[in-house]
Amino acid sequence: MNKNKLVIALGLTSSLGLVGCGDGETGTTANSNAYSVTAIDGYLKNAQVWLDVDGDFQLDPDEPSAISGDGGKAVLDVSNTPNPENYAVIVKAIKGQTIDETTGPVLSDYVMSAPAGQTDVTPLSTLVHVKLESGTFSTIEEAVTDVANDLGLEESDVLGDYIEDGKTDAAYSAEALVTSGVIPEDTTELSENADGSKTDLSDNSEQIGTIIKAPDFDPDKTAIIPGDNGGYESVENTDTDGDGVIDELDEFVDDDTEWVDSDKDGTGDNADTNDDNDAALDVDDDFPFDKDETTDTDGDGIGNNADLDDDNDDTPDISDDFPLDENETTDTDGDGVGNNADLDDDNDDTPDASDDFPLNKDETTDTDGDGIGNNEDTDDDNDGILDEDDDSPLTPDLSPIQQVITFMRDSGTFYSLWADEETRNNNGVETTDVEVFVEEFTMNNDIGTLSKLYQVGADGRTHTIDPNDDKDIILGPQGWEMFNDVYSLAIVGDAISVYPADLPTLTSTASGYVRDLSGKSIAGNAGELSDYVNDTAVFPQGSQGGSVSLTADFDEYYLWNKPWFYHGTANNEEDGNNATSFADVIVNTAAGDGALVSTVKGLSIGYDVGIELVTGGVINYYTWDWSWTNGQETMVTLNGSGQWTQSTVNGEEVIRFDIPQAVIDLWGDAWDHDTNQRILSVYDGYLYEGEFIAAGDAEDDNDGYLLNAVAKEALINAINIEGWCFITETDSGSTLADFEAQLADCTLPTMMPEDSISYRVSGSGETRTAAFGDNNQMLRFKNSAPSMKYWNMNSKGILEIGENANEIWDYRKLIIDVNDDKQYSVAHFDPEEGSIWLATYLDVDINKDIQTCDVDESGWNDETDQPINFKTYAQYIAALDSCREDEDYKTPLFSTRFIGDERVLQAEDERLSFMADGSGKFEDLNPDGTVMESFNFTWAMHDVDKGIIKLSFAYTDDNNVAQTATDYMTIAYSNGIEFNVKVFTVSSEWGGNAITEEGEIWYSNYSNPDSESELTDLGFITPATP
Repeated sequence: MNKNKLVIALGLTSSLGLVGCGDGETGTTANSNAYSVTAIDGYLKNAQVWLDVDGDFQLDPDEPSAISGDGGKAVLDVSNTPNPENYAVIVKAIKGQTIDETTGPVLSDYVMSAPAGQTDVTPLSTLVHVKLESGTFSTIEEAVTDVANDLGLEESDVLGDYIEDGKTDAAYSAEALVTSGVIPEDTTELSENADGSKTDLSDNSEQIGTIIKAPDFDPDKTAIIPGDNGGYESVENTDTDGDGVIDELDEFVDDDTEWVDSDKDGTGDNADTNDDNDAALDVDDDFPFDKDETTDTDGDGIGNNADLDDDNDDTPDISDDFPLDENETTDTDGDGVGNNADLDDDNDDTPDASDDFPLNKDETTDTDGDGIGNNEDTDDDNDGILDEDDDSPLTPDLSPIQQVITFMRDSGTFYSLWADEETRNNNGVETTDVEVFVEEFTMNNDIGTLSKLYQVGADGRTHTIDPNDDKDIILGPQGWEMFNDVYSLAIVGDAISVYPADLPTLTSTASGYVRDLSGKSIAGNAGELSDYVNDTAVFPQGSQGGSVSLTADFDEYYLWNKPWFYHGTANNEEDGNNATSFADVIVNTAAGDGALVSTVKGLSIGYDVGIELVTGGVINYYTWDWSWTNGQETMVTLNGSGQWTQSTVNGEEVIRFDIPQAVIDLWGDAWDHDTNQRILSVYDGYLYEGEFIAAGDAEDDNDGYLLNAVAKEALINAINIEGWCFITETDSGSTLADFEAQLADCTLPTMMPEDSISYRVSGSGETRTAAFGDNNQMLRFKNSAPSMKYWNMNSKGILEIGENANEIWDYRKLIIDVNDDKQYSVAHFDPEEGSIWLATYLDVDINKDIQTCDVDESGWNDETDQPINFKTYAQYIAALDSCREDEDYKTPLFSTRFIGDERVLQAEDERLSFMADGSGKFEDLNPDGTVMESFNFTWAMHDVDKGIIKLSFAYTDDNNVAQTATDYMTIAYSNGIEFNVKVFTVSSEWGGNAITEEGEIWYSNYSNPDSESELTDLGFITPATP
């Protein structure tokens, strides 16, 4: 607000005697297209008046407006504005333009307003309007009462034409608000007071009222003006020269023709032809009192110097080639003719009407419509043949899908790579894990079938996965069916059909194209892997691939998961993936925005976001905020609503709903689905959530690239994911420097081996376990046998292992940290062989018992001294396989290499000693470890693939009868220190020693006899208390 004394000067005493009548509430005339408004301080002529239809206090081009005439009257054309009485009126008094019929020209801008329905716009109506808009009061009566109390007026005097009605106190208060500078000088200031961001209008008007209501205040002799030190003061109402401006505000006290000198040049504004002294005469100056502005091209009240869009064409001046021409914004070719008028915008001699690139002088034609002009395009007809090799570069030789068919047939084997992201939220911190998969397809009789599925590890190794482990649920002709997520591609005439191998009738049609990828960007041709590859990598020569997308041939319904069910009973223990019917989840009454989280019944379809189904077809979308504050339960937020429908499809009841994009935008990363078209249905006794794809719609999640072998290898090698480190394995010829170079650009986890035990199984099934103690001591278990070695972490964070500090035979670096299965990946360098290789280790908890393969045990009858249940060798193999199938890590195998020169394995009550020549000794032990009896056996490999060894015994039974027996033994579980061995025994005592006979299935845990003492000495096992 302007606190300068040179504010609007009014002849206070001369106007107080004016009387009249009127209530200020009738704006319409007999002509319903006209709305009459009066602008009043004194009556203001040539003031700007408008109807504020959008409530922003600004004059907009489409809002009714007029310039006030005699008596402050303005008639607004409201022919396009029904019910004008529903909108506020704004009046702007303009210095140098507006005339106060009582005192003459106004000397400073100010803005007034009146609430909707009021047509007399005064300083007092302005106060009422602001108090209403700011929310201080809810009714006009309350606001009027407050203004009357502030200024000491009767309530009936606040609104209306106080001049016409002879309300002298109201007239004085209104004029005091102007003379003191309380009334805002622009619409921005008025708007800020109305929205409550400023309160100075209300605060300062109260100060004016305090002065007026003082007992000794005489309005006939006193004026109120801004004080020199802030606030307001009353001064004598002296006007020496009688020009209507009191001496306190008159810069020319003795000159009745002048009272203000805006530019301080000694010449009053009335005589001065250039009031702001800016070199533009007032007659030519759109802003005669603003030295920083002279022109307002678009007439929006903002001078061109300050206006960011001088011609008001919605293009900022900084981006506008024609900032003063509302009909032009751009001149592409710089010829001085704007693009709207120019017939050849890029001046390339090709008229815009015939130019595929009218704004690019270097291009005119795009034959294949791919957005790349022929001059730059290397394949103008997009037929997969480069122009330089194409006899008809502007005519495609094959249709795009025929190119894909040719590619599939010629390749024989082709590949598809894709990524799977999993975002996890851990205490508000989101992390994303990326898994990369490769599908290998083999063509046979024009059908491409999935022959192999493998995953690319973070260390560059690939791991084969059983594709049949992944199941999906689809709505088939007979209802919901579970099928293997394995698809085939069949060439059918000139088309490619894609379908689940289990359900060949549920087809989609492929479309796409093939291109020579040689030399092209890998990131630009990697599909959904584009975010995870090196930006600078290019495909090598011989790379070829096709882009393929799918369109559903039939309406497709898929079920993905059982959604989390919020029961809404305030008992969260009931919540879970346990809804069994539509009736479980449909509510009669919506919870609504702000309901307590535990009381809302709904289904989760994302992280803390979900749906509420209401009887009648309404669906509400919520965010559940589970973060309790100060022990108080938090609330749900209603993000939007929509409709749900229920229908019967192929005998199944299905609920469908489409989530609005506005809701998905609000949910952000909590939404992790490919389509907003969602379904609910009951399958296998539970409610499932899934998606719907209409026939003819593209399947967004099934777009991909088919690559030949060269392109596939290049893409894998270009993968660049944070935390990944591809290691190139070598058999020989590498140095430690080579090993370190491979690690140099990797961000790797820190390796801290001390007090840990690592275990791995070699490719041949042998075991290596290392217990890292303090003082650089490492207890190494090679195929169960312990020996002490040396370990050290060098300055480069590489683990060194050897006989001693001067005899290092293994260098290791952690590549992938321990996962949920306790597995991790380590890169090795063997200096003796010059080899670099990778191995997967298992983190061992020595205090945790190893698993036992107790499947299909025979049991033992001590009284009869024979098995309780006799079993067959086939049952033994089945039991063994079931145990190994549950094992996440590799299983070690007995072999001649495992046995080596000698291997001793001891159980609680027996000890087995194996010799390299196939001989061995069995010893029956007492609890104290002493030998009760012993006898020899021979051993041999029985089943190399399963690691089964055959032990043959000859002995004399208790009846002094010669007997023979055979043990078939193999390892079921191990940690490299202890071995859970599954055994099948047959004996001549039980009916026969042949493998075809029935015998005993049993197990026992074995380890090297020295293991426990060695681990105790190293501090890994606490000695038993005597």
